[in-house]
Amino acid sequence: MQGDSTAETGWSFVADNDELATIISTVLTLDEDDIVSRSELASNADIALKTLHLSDDIEHLVELGVLEKHDAEGEEVSFSVNPDSEVLRTAREFGDAVEAARSE
Repeated sequence: MQGDSTAETGWSFVADNDELATIISTVLTLDEDDIVSRSELASNADIALKTLHLSDDIEHLVELGVLEKHDAEGEEVSFSVNPDSEVLRTAREFGDAVEAARSE
């Protein structure tokens, strides 16, 4: 994987890559059969589209297997949730654990 080779842990990889945590949070809200464009993802995440174009954050999520890239010739690139993603499953579990701890 390309990405930031200086990141020693998964946590630091997310922290070191601009809006990655915000995008992951947004991806967690998508249904498995949703297909979204980069601009829709930016809008849903409340991130400027230019920011997504200048960063590799979406590409990192494709490389990590969180998103599947749909690149049909002549159409805008779109993305969908990878329902088999170990990273996404673990992110959901982490979110659930944090919410449970906060409600205690």
